Amino acid sequence: MTTPAPETTVISEQPSDDVAPQAVEISEEVFNGPITLETVYVKWDVDNGRDRPVNVPMSTGTPLDGSPKIQGIEIKAGQNVRLNAWADTWANGNPSLGVDGPTNGKIKVDPKRRLGFYIVDPR
Repeated sequence: MTTPAPETTVISEQPSDDVAPQAVEISEEVFNGPITLETVYVKWDVDNGRDRPVNVPMSTGTPLDGSPKIQGIEIKAGQNVRLNAWADTWANGNPSLGVDGPTNGKIKVDPKRRLGFYIVDPR
């Protein structure tokens, strides 16, 4: 009696077109460097924590790890954008924060608030 060979699963090394681009944490040097028309950098000023500069994909919902309490935000972009953020870990109801960018420096968030999800769109 022979045993059938187990099924083989082939995993493609190529990225799928169905996978949305993700925000990538960047260094302060990259954040403060030159930008292109497609660039969208967001720096989150976290209360009692370190700043979080990220390269953000346009029009893609992005979770904020740990739902930090935000006290300021800076947006560098090569075009006019609108950042909307929610306290939940998804876009649920009205945003609890909306900021137009580029901001030309840090914008204070008052009152400080916990955020869990955001989207940056062209405006």
